[in-house]
Amino acid sequence: MHWLALIGGVAISLAVPAAMAEPGPFSGWFRVELVSDSIWQHCELSAHIDEKGGGSQRVSCRSDEGKPRFQADQPLTPSEVARLRQLLRDADLFQGQFWGADLRGVDAAFMTLAVYDRTKAAVVVCYRNESFEKGARRDLLNWLGERMNAKQQREQGK
Repeated sequence: MHWLALIGGVAISLAVPAAMAEPGPFSGWFRVELVSDSIWQHCELSAHIDEKGGGSQRVSCRSDEGKPRFQADQPLTPSEVARLRQLLRDADLFQGQFWGADLRGVDAAFMTLAVYDRTKAAVVVCYRNESFEKGARRDLLNWLGERMNAKQQREQGK
């Protein structure tokens, strides 16, 4: 980034290091919500990273009748926060395809991913969305899905 400064009547171009430029996406606080809704159950994974970089996640599920099955809260480690930041940046969710399919009536889940970062928000349908079939978006969905499924299995095994 370059700035133009006027010093003593002379215009001087100043190069500003990238670190001082406007921060990139998911560099400050952010929130991520993955929702999987099917005819059998409704599960949500919500992760929040605060201004200081501390993170937490909540996984909750309820039955198809709306009865709570479980809710589990846990902090995110600094390495998990860093991994999530990188996955979100790589997935570039503020660009590209947002639409997918809702096939809840035919034994499939309606899966959505919502992300909130300082001034931007995106809600993306993940199921039957070509941009989630491979690459960075698939990696993000796999990482979040594994966290959701691990909590479900651990809580239902109690």
